[in-house]
Amino acid sequence: QHALVGASLLLGLPFFATHAARLPDSDLLFGPDGMGGYAFYQRLSSAPPLNLRIAELFRVLAGVPSASVVLGLQIALAAAALAFAAGFLTRASGILTLLLHVLFYARNPFVYEGSWAEFIHAPLLYVICSGAGRHLSVDAWRAARRGAPPASWLGPGWPLRLMQIHVCCMYVAAGWSRLDKESWLTGELVYVALSGATHSRFVIDWSPFMPILAIGTWGALFLEVTAPVLLWPRLTRRAWALGLVGLHLGLELTTNVGWWQSVMIAGLLSFLLPWSPGTRDGAA
Repeated sequence: QHALVGASLLLGLPFFATHAARLPDSDLLFGPDGMGGYAFYQRLSSAPPLNLRIAELFRVLAGVPSASVVLGLQIALAAAALAFAAGFLTRASGILTLLLHVLFYARNPFVYEGSWAEFIHAPLLYVICSGAGRHLSVDAWRAARRGAPPASWLGPGWPLRLMQIHVCCMYVAAGWSRLDKESWLTGELVYVALSGATHSRFVIDWSPFMPILAIGTWGALFLEVTAPVLLWPRLTRRAWALGLVGLHLGLELTTNVGWWQSVMIAGLLSFLLPWSPGTRDGAA
């Protein structure tokens, strides 16, 4: 359970930080008077097209006429995410976090920088289905106070394995799609990304560092393209996982794409941390 315990913290905090910071702008971003909110739907004809009726099924918040209700749900999401990260009523708070996030993401996906908020659904579900809340958590502390014996670090292996497969599928989709992109192959991509004002954290002249950035571009491409293969063998697993964690930490220091790096590091813990001392691979 080591990897999934760590993942619960890295997956819970993005939700809490994102929504706690946006509480003052709740009505503008998600409320009935916000873009695409209740007021917008009221102006539609009484018989909207079929695609709009289907969209409303996934945009429940858009039909809520009360800003107070929307704010209350957003506070509940932030509180549930914090509880999940701390391991308090872990499974219940995780389920509530996931359900409310789907609700808010469907209402306004543009609030979330980067694509982490879409990718995170499945990893969060894997952690919820595991026994991560039994260790290093408020739930574990409460159980110890009641005199319960320490929980075993062994658990079902399928949530961990699904996390690993999901991470590798992401690298297949992201890494392999770059093999025909000229900026990646020529080593210019990192320089271009850091020189732009959209995602770069530093507004400086990066041209003196172009040779180093080219090496970084090729290194990142090599790590991500080979990750779906080299994350699995014992011989290369942890070295590749450490390399990818270093890559994501470097991206976090230099670029701003929301909580993408935190989510990916949470997934990479499934390859990096021991499942349980002395157990065979695949045990959780």
